[in-house]
Amino acid sequence: MARPEGPPIRIKETLLEGVTFAQALARWAEQKNVDISNIPTGPTDPELFFSKVDIRSVSKDGQHAVGVGFEGNDLSVIRDGQIVLRGEFARIPDVTHSADFSRLLVTVSDRDGRQSAYYIGRTTNHFLGMSKRKITTIPKSDAIQQLVLAKVTDKGTRLEVFTLGEDTVESCIGVQVKGEFCVASVVTYEMPIVWMGHKYNRWGNTRWDRDYVFSNSQLLAEGGRVHFLVNEDSSRVFTIAGDDEKISVALNGSSLFKGKYSLGGYQATPDLNLAVVELKDRQHTISKLLIVTPEGRQVTEPFEDLRSLERQKDGFRAEIKRKGVRREILITRDGETEETQPAVATDTP
Repeated sequence: MARPEGPPIRIKETLLEGVTFAQALARWAEQKNVDISNIPTGPTDPELFFSKVDIRSVSKDGQHAVGVGFEGNDLSVIRDGQIVLRGEFARIPDVTHSADFSRLLVTVSDRDGRQSAYYIGRTTNHFLGMSKRKITTIPKSDAIQQLVLAKVTDKGTRLEVFTLGEDTVESCIGVQVKGEFCVASVVTYEMPIVWMGHKYNRWGNTRWDRDYVFSNSQLLAEGGRVHFLVNEDSSRVFTIAGDDEKISVALNGSSLFKGKYSLGGYQATPDLNLAVVELKDRQHTISKLLIVTPEGRQVTEPFEDLRSLERQKDGFRAEIKRKGVRREILITRDGETEETQPAVATDTP
């Protein structure tokens, strides 16, 4: 096979006219009536031209701006007039930033429907991962010092927790679960990772959604709607799962209660040593209080109206109305529930 002679050839085209970042920012500022005089806008000799520039965000202090530039098949992320990321991307659907714009999280899509995420520091950028479909980045705070990245792989859904330095990716831990989930929320950013995922199911023209709560890769609860609480060190996860007027209450995945009720209000102590859940009958005319601890449960006698449920220093205070008479129920961790007429513990409410 004949080989071309001479050195490799590189051809580079550059726009000599079009729209600059400065021009796009000035038009944006005129429409928004915002002062941009302190924002750097990049080189002027030579100027950087694009066929189009979208301004994505301007900092509250008027010192920084970020936008996306379009030029042929290339898209560029532009921060303060400087290109910080460039490639043959189909779209750049999301650019998240810290308050001072020194840290950017960028989601890009390719022409095959895959999405990738990049972390851009002050002077360097880092590729964080690729997903077969939508990729999700959930920063712990606006400072973007920690984040969870969720992606779909051939093996299922993978969550990775990144700790980010000013210009570095300092550490990464991850968990994998089977199946494809849309990650809706993350509670903890260290092991164990407590998180909620959704699945969207369809049968013909009917669609239904389900919630799933995990600790790392362990499924703790699932249902049409799942509420959950986590204590400070993530050693306890309290879940209430609802499905077709049925409720399942569990702690760390271990069932504490199941019954044909609808959920009213609920509260728990921060350490999850004590929780109170209002159970409503199907007609929503009668309620009971389910009181759960790591050791077991109690259920009060039925009543017609829960007027209030408040957390106090040693437990909870509920005000109810039963047979037209207002009553107070005090619930404490010593194993007793006090009422003007004592509550009754039952095995099957």
